[in-house]
Amino acid sequence: MDGQTTKPGAADTGGLLTLTEVVLGPQTPGTPPRIQNSDELLYVVEGRLLVQEGQDRAEIGAGRFMGLRGGLPHSFANVSASPARALEIAYSDGLEKVVRKLVEYLTNLQGPPDLAEMADIGSRHGARVVRGADQRGP
Repeated sequence: MDGQTTKPGAADTGGLLTLTEVVLGPQTPGTPPRIQNSDELLYVVEGRLLVQEGQDRAEIGAGRFMGLRGGLPHSFANVSASPARALEIAYSDGLEKVVRKLVEYLTNLQGPPDLAEMADIGSRHGARVVRGADQRGP
């Protein structure tokens, strides 16, 4: 991931929701599928994302959104040749914490990511990384 910025966070909305802008470089795989306790909306501002929720995959482009149900594993990747920018809207404060910590970890990473470390980061902030055959996300 290239970066994320929390717009209004849970502290700003009385714990109702978190709005996070995520920027992924061209052809960037996402994080491993994760389970967030809250429902989320993913809105693509620019680029194209391949989104996986459970076993379902969908490619969505700029101006489109997809609802992601809490309790189901999900991930997304940039499948376009240019940077992709999306807004994640979560109905709890866990998203901003887990995304911020995962971005910090991935930004400072030298070599392949340690999935156990990513799972630990997620569990400390209300998300579970899903272990399975494809750990790269969609």
